[in-house]
Amino acid sequence: MKILFISDLHYDLRIFRGTDQSKSWDWLLMMAEQHSPDLILSCGDWGYAITISEFESLLEIAPVLSIYGNHENFMTLKSIKNLDKNITNSKYIDNSNNFKNILIKESIIYEFGKLRIAGINGIVSLKLKEKEGVPRKNPKQFINSAYNFKNKNIDILLIHETPYLPFLFHRIDKSPGATSALNSIKIIKPKLVLNGHMHGKCFNYYQFDWNTKYLKVDSSQANKCYAIIQINNIRKALSEIIVYKDDNVKFKFNIMF
Repeated sequence: MKILFISDLHYDLRIFRGTDQSKSWDWLLMMAEQHSPDLILSCGDWGYAITISEFESLLEIAPVLSIYGNHENFMTLKSIKNLDKNITNSKYIDNSNNFKNILIKESIIYEFGKLRIAGINGIVSLKLKEKEGVPRKNPKQFINSAYNFKNKNIDILLIHETPYLPFLFHRIDKSPGATSALNSIKIIKPKLVLNGHMHGKCFNYYQFDWNTKYLKVDSSQANKCYAIIQINNIRKALSEIIVYKDDNVKFKFNIMF
């Protein structure tokens, strides 16, 4: 079983800081076709240019599960549904009804093969309920979402808000968002945290004291980074995670689900 993980595609029809973001979608399709995953996971920030018709070309390759970030065409993203043929014919999806919408609901644990996947949407803001149509959470709401998954044996947790890890991110502030994200990881203690939001490096990796492993990637055209999670279908057997920058392998690590 193979999973493609991306975050912060930022598909927009503009040049941003010297990077042509309009190329993001074709690049993603090329990577997805090349690896032919069974599932695509995203930590959000798809960008403002996504359309339902374009997204269906990605869904022809594999079903998608995604949280939303803070740079989204939110109304369109909420409307996108996985193709029935992909979720009903998948040998890994037991309850296809949960997979109809690509956006993750925080009340649901998604089962894909032997994996238990959960997500916390959005970022924290003390002042705004939403910005450009994208909802924000206050710290209490963010933490309450984490308690949904406490002691629930979560294999993979998707979050967009970056946890406070100053030894990884030297410019990160000890903000309500960063501390909420870190505390949520401590509450849930998943086997693997997948993250985005923080730009700069292609990827960041860390292992917490309680053995949760953390991976952030930047899939924007500035870095073109993504990961392939190659799952061993036997429970309590090593699986491999490979981080790529375009076609080049940048990092590998093993994990036991």
